[in-house]
Amino acid sequence: PILYYGLATTYAAKGEVKKAMKNYDKLGKAGKKYAAFAEYHKARMLDDAGKTAKAKKLYNDILDNNKKSPYKSDIMRRLALL
Repeated sequence: PILYYGLATTYAAKGEVKKAMKNYDKLGKAGKKYAAFAEYHKARMLDDAGKTAKAKKLYNDILDNNKKSPYKSDIMRRLALL
């Protein structure tokens, strides 16, 4: 699973958002413990890529689906800045 994260971050850094998304999706499907991590990093990548509306939606989906998300405080801070 960590290979998918490495590929996703590499593609994101190169600006290849679609390829990065595919690898974050693969990471999320690798197991429940990876799902929240993958969704959070996917939202951050979208945010960094200037895809603000998609990032906001994903950030809000994460908060709606997991009230105790370990990423809650960071997501709330990021939403306040968008």
